[in-house]
Amino acid sequence: MHWILIRHGETLFNAEGRFQGRHDSPLSPRGEEQTRSLGVFLGQYLKDRPVLRWFVSPLGRTQQTSLLLRSLIPFALPDPQLSDDLVEISCGEWEGRLHQDVPEDLLVPLRDDPRARYPGGESREDVTLRARNFFETQGCVSGITVIVSHGNFLQCLTDHLLDLNLQFASRSWLDNTGIVELVSRSGNRPYRLLRWNATAHLSDHP
Repeated sequence: MHWILIRHGETLFNAEGRFQGRHDSPLSPRGEEQTRSLGVFLGQYLKDRPVLRWFVSPLGRTQQTSLLLRSLIPFALPDPQLSDDLVEISCGEWEGRLHQDVPEDLLVPLRDDPRARYPGGESREDVTLRARNFFETQGCVSGITVIVSHGNFLQCLTDHLLDLNLQFASRSWLDNTGIVELVSRSGNRPYRLLRWNATAHLSDHP
């Protein structure tokens, strides 16, 4: 069982330093270039490898990233499947606000405590429950499963697959179009982490 997890390209909200969550924002010009570079890389890396499933978050920025990636991969891929479980953490009342406009003392608990919720939103623990539901619902297949999703969600999914009890989700970071790879011979947790936040494809578009 081989999972390849991909964060979407940079959005306008990312570039402006805004909380995004479920609020959508299109890819920035830089995000489009990042995604094109990743698509070229995946076209080489996935050649002759059995990609059996391709999952995508239903939010616009992940749909845009997935569509652009797939247009640059020169061989047949399975049809993309949408899953509501893959959406980003809800930032509640803060969505659309600049990070710099939120007092530091309100941000600290969110960084340090995976059970702390955004005002009117979710915690990393909540997102991990969604990640667990996705894993248990979709099951495992022999071959590659590609997931195009969001930073916080993919941190929480990786945490669940590694069986690290929310520690990894709270302490890790994933760049735009960063790649995560995990494998398991049996499909049971914990998975083995092959690479985290791989961004060599961004050398021309850091």
